This record gives sequence, structure tokens and C-alpha cells, in this order.
Amino acid sequence: MAAPPRSSSSLALDRAHQSSAAFQSWRIGAEVATGRATLALPGPAFQGAGDAVGYAHTRAAALRNHLAESCGRLFVATRGPGDALDLHELIATPAARPAPQDLRLAALASVPPPPHDPLLGGAAEPALSWSLAVVAAPPGGGCGHLLVSRGGGDLALLMQRADGSALVSAVVHPLRPRPPATGVRPFTVEAAWACSTPGHIRAVLAALSDVSASGGAGGGSGRAGGGAPSWVCDTWLVTLALAQHPEQQPEQQPEQQPEQQQQPEQLTVVDRQLLLVSRGPPAAAIAACGGAGGSEGLLLVADPPLEDDELPPGFDARNPSATGAPQPPPGGEGGAARGADASAAPGADAGASMDHDRDLDPRTLAQAAARLVQFTSEEELGALPATAWTDVFKESGPGELLGGEEAPPELLLFTSDPQEAAPRGLALASRVACSPHRLLAVGALPGCGVGQAGLLLGLADDVDCALVAAVLGPQQQPVAACSAGLGGAGPQALTVTHTASLPALAYVVAGKTQRRHLLLGDRWSPLCAALVEGARYAYLYAQPRPRATHGAQQIVDMGLSPGSSVLGARLLQGQPGGGGGGEAGGGAPGALLLVLTGSELVCFTISGGE
Repeated sequence: MAAPPRSSSSLALDRAHQSSAAFQSWRIGAEVATGRATLALPGPAFQGAGDAVGYAHTRAAALRNHLAESCGRLFVATRGPGDALDLHELIATPAARPAPQDLRLAALASVPPPPHDPLLGGAAEPALSWSLAVVAAPPGGGCGHLLVSRGGGDLALLMQRADGSALVSAVVHPLRPRPPATGVRPFTVEAAWACSTPGHIRAVLAALSDVSASGGAGGGSGRAGGGAPSWVCDTWLVTLALAQHPEQQPEQQPEQQPEQQQQPEQLTVVDRQLLLVSRGPPAAAIAACGGAGGSEGLLLVADPPLEDDELPPGFDARNPSATGAPQPPPGGEGGAARGADASAAPGADAGASMDHDRDLDPRTLAQAAARLVQFTSEEELGALPATAWTDVFKESGPGELLGGEEAPPELLLFTSDPQEAAPRGLALASRVACSPHRLLAVGALPGCGVGQAGLLLGLADDVDCALVAAVLGPQQQPVAACSAGLGGAGPQALTVTHTASLPALAYVVAGKTQRRHLLLGDRWSPLCAALVEGARYAYLYAQPRPRATHGAQQIVDMGLSPGSSVLGARLLQGQPGGGGGGEAGGGAPGALLLVLTGSELVCFTISGGE
């Protein structure tokens, strides 16, 4: 059962922003995509996901945006020699009207595959896509490091140096499967930030668990009936530490620097905390740190947390706010929930308590024996199911939410305790339900204040798309009447505001069955939205005029090479008042539509109005 938040509310849209009733449809209008250019990748695009056949993993890999964005920076990963992950940053020269020639790929580092450890074992579940997160720092902190995962349960820290290159730390495996399974759990990195303790980093990791068979992680691939999900997502908060923090090391002599660079920093796991269990991975996550007392805040856009009665029997739906330390109180909720089962064997209560947070290290032989008893059964296994290939867009079954049946999202704000000198974990402070509005798209919100981070959500409002801004951090202006979901203590507050509505966009999106990415433009962009399909077409929607009866759209043939498919897409918007990029003549800022394939980056120039 999830611990109740300190505040809970529902999102209320401002009907003053509702689209005009006179709007009828989107029509083919003037061309806004005026140019096309390509940027060849240094190697084939790295995806990281294995050949899993399960629905959840296949869907997550197919719909993930491999043109990664974190803290306003864009990254591309290619496959290097020896199956290494070569990470590149896509750097754009600031301009009001960006052009393809303003883009360049800067090599950061090469992350080799982790060495095989026979004692550790391999991945207990199918691999996921590669992921990364820029380690956010307090205002003026200037951290700039990155956490990178290849998708097989590994995690490495990339420490950027003054020359632009990066030093890769030793790999750590922060998540493990439930006993008796062995190995590591694949995950994706959703967010990261530097906490108040020097040399410590927080990371938000999302891992998929198969609960169709026995409620454990890393089981079969069947489906659960009776409305119970067959796959769930565990979202974890992991605290990491460097054995030798770079800023605390004494300066080395020049002749010693090459030797030091060959010795990677040791990254260790300090603490784990389960934040929530939901049907799918978070759609977005942002973090804010700093302020008074080194406060921390985390905003997740995710499916509603699952309660105990929504999970299959035998799955341990632990408290999402409980810390990962294996120290539950004796006779508390963990022991009481097991009742007679805990007395079935000597030390069973201790073993059950240890399993409360998926700890893999029994402290005594009695606890180890109790752990084996807990996972022992006299029933025969029976025949194993045959391999079943999954169609990501067609297959459905009991308990699965597909296509237009996605659950409305919730905004979950986790904050640290301001009374703690060194916060150990985060607690659920505010919960904003977006029901009945489904999530169409989410992206970074530009123009946030100092110490703030924000998201721009596109929510289905009947046939329209409501644009909702969620800002995490200190409040710098009075809250509008249409805002909802204020929570958090002191500097880490959440403000949710309905800013505008896009007419008939939800209706249009519902009809695009081959859509891959829906990108939202801000108020300065010439586009209000861009819909990119998986192989051939992109649909561009210009900013609608007030009280207009029709909106202008353009259908663009992306001209991809035969056999290529879209792996990612981003809308790079011009900066108002920026120079360069052919700004002569004035006019509104332009934009670039970036489409990533397996071998190149396709750039479409979007012109602004005059």
C-alpha cells in the first residue's frame, strides 16, 4: 500500500484556454519545412535492447526516443569497436533561426561492455535500451557529469573534463533480481542529480518486472488474467558515491596524469529506495536540487501507483516511500503481513523481513534457510509455454493497456525532509491526478527560472490537446487561478498550470496509427506540434491563429533510405533574439526538426513567419 502524500489534488483545466468552437480542421497550407540536410553518424546507432519477445520490453524499445535529451542537452550513441557505446553530444550554435550547418557531433567517451563476472551472472531479464541522464547540480554548482547505462543492468559515471572529453568510471550494477534468481536487473536511467553530501549522486532507475508467474522479477513471458498486469515497472532511487571524488583529489604532476587516467573511479551503491510500482516506465522525470538546506525534489510523470489488490498474489507491493535499507521494525507491517507463513520455519520472520526490500545478502544461516523455504514448492513445474512473438501495435490481452486505452498519468512530487542534515531518501509530498486526460506527449519546458526545472505536457482534452506546464522549484511569481497540485516544502514546490490548448490535435493523433513521436513546440516556435511516423512521413502543424476556422499543416516525406526506420526525433527551437542562422530580415524564430535513423541524422529547416 502506497503511503499517502501530504497533498493530493486533481488537475483542473482552464476553460478560458479552450479552443474556439469555430475551428473545423487542419488543412494543407504553406510549406514551413524549407530545407533538408543529413548529418552522417560516426557509426551505426546504438540501441542496446536485445531481441526480447515480451510485450513490455518490445514496446519500451520501439517507442523510446534514442535521440536522448537531458537538462537541455542532446545526445546520440553509436556502436564502436568491440561493441562499445560511443557517446556523442549534438551541439547547436545558438541562433534565432538554426540551420543544419549550425550542428555538430562532439565525441564524449566510449563506454566498453562490462567484463563478464561468473559470480555476478548475466542479465536476469531482457535487456532494455541504452539511456543516460545529466547529473543536475545546484545553481552555480557546474557538475555536468553523466550517468550512462548500456541497457543490461550496468551503470557508469562519465566525468567531463575541461577539454570536453570524459573519464568513464568503473561499472556498477545497482539492481538485482529477487532470490532465488541471480544476476542483474536491466533498467533505464530517468534522472540524476548531485545531492548535498559531497561526492554523492542520486539516480532514478526504472526496471521492468514479470509478475505473470510468481510475482518475482525475471520470470516467464505469459500474461496474467483477471485484470492483473503481467508486467510492472519498479522505479528506484539509488544513491551512489565515488571512492575518490575528482574535486577532492590533490593535483597530480604532469608525468603522473596518464597513469591516473587509466585507473577508473570506483562507483559504489550507498542506498536504494523503491519509489513506486506502476504499469509502465515513467513518461518523464526531472529533478531540482539546492536551495535552503540542500533540499531535493523529484517530479515523475507516471502511471498511477499500483495498490496491493491490483497486483497478482505473491507479489510484494512494498511501501513506495520505504527506504531500501534492510531494517524494517520487528513485528511491523512486513512481519504482520505474512502472519502464519512467518512461523512456518525457524528464522522465517527474519528472512521475510530481509526480502522486504529485495536484499540479496542474508546475514545469518537461519535467514538463508528461511529464504530457501520461502521459495520452495512441492508442485511440479509442468510444460513450459511455447515462444510467442509480439506485435507491438496489435497484441492485447487482459490487464494490458494499449493504444488509446493508456491510463491517465499522475504527477508525483517527491521531496527530501528539510529537517534532516543529510537526507537519506525522498518522501511522496504531492500527487496530482490528470484523469480523465490521457498523455499525448511530454517534453522539456524552456524558460524556467534559476533553480527551477519544468515539463510541458500535452494532455488529451476531448478532441483537443491541452498544454500543461509543470514547474518544480522555488515559486517566483503568484500562482494563477487555474493552477493545481501545489506541494512540497519550502524551495521544492510544484506548480501545475494550464497554459494553452491546441485545437483538434488529440483527434488527429488518434488517427495516426504509425506514429512514433509527437513533439510539442513552445510559443516561440513556428510549429505547435510535429508528428513523426516510424518510416516515411512527418506531419507538421503550424501555430493556429486565434479564432481561426482552419489550421495549416504540411506532410513531409522524410526521404529515408530503404530499410531505415526512425529511432528518435526532437524539435530544436530557435532562441528569440539569438544571432546567426540567417536571421537577416527579422521575423519569428525558426526551428529544426531532427530525425535519427540507424546511420544518419536528418535535419529539416522550419522557417518562421515574417
